[in-house]
Amino acid sequence: MTTSGTDRVYCATQSADGAWTAQSAAPGVSADRLAVQQDSDGHDVLYLPDTAHNSLYYGVR
Repeated sequence: MTTSGTDRVYCATQSADGAWTAQSAAPGVSADRLAVQQDSDGHDVLYLPDTAHNSLYYGVR
């Protein structure tokens, strides 16, 4: 998670050659906190609170 900018939450994936690539996990969401929990089906649930705007965003992977 970065401390400034519009896109503040990124995920990183590693390719077969060992190189890492970062990609915004929530484009345009200026969340200031991050939580991840696995649901009963084994899916990751990402919670992104934006306390400055009283909003909560979430996604499932």
